Amino acid sequence: MTPIELYAPSPANIDAAVARLASYNDANQDQAFQAIFIADGGTQLKNIISSIKKTNIDLTKIKLLGTGLWDDPEITKMPEMHGAWFSSSPPDISQAFEQRFKIIYGYKPIRLASLAYDAVSWITKITMNNPNAVIDLQSLTNPDGYMSPTNGLVRLSKDGVNERKLAIMEVTPSGFRVIEPAPRSFDPPGIELEPIRSAAPATSTQ
Repeated sequence: MTPIELYAPSPANIDAAVARLASYNDANQDQAFQAIFIADGGTQLKNIISSIKKTNIDLTKIKLLGTGLWDDPEITKMPEMHGAWFSSSPPDISQAFEQRFKIIYGYKPIRLASLAYDAVSWITKITMNNPNAVIDLQSLTNPDGYMSPTNGLVRLSKDGVNERKLAIMEVTPSGFRVIEPAPRSFDPPGIELEPIRSAAPATSTQ
């Protein structure tokens, strides 16, 4: 991807980075970019959008792309974000986890809670039906992966990298819309894994 701009987390540094981005587009009309990938969220995302609006970058002609950091309802209140795409966990299962959590604990869980729950449930799946099961590299790097109860399909590789199958979401004025569901298998099309039906999160796993 070209160009790539880095910035320190301050409005002045973001303004400078976005200005360089705009200058690149002006100087390379034959190779002008058609999308901007922003790997940031929250206040920083608002600052970036504010900086872009100060330039001649036309957000009606540029597709904004992002990550799961955009999975925040506040983003839908920003008109400039409408039509943007980002990858995220399948919303149906992540929302179901949040609802169960809120019923038990009375507050919305932080995003990290779902990963902790997935980790414990993954270990449980490996050991539950086999008292002699060993939690080792081979069991944790099963190429079929694991259908987690809160974040969808994931698998670990032996070099420590994780691979996830995520949904593609679109930001709309009324909320997030799934434009491409998360794949449910690492296998060729037509072969899918059934999702795990999990119970409510237990206090011992949080």
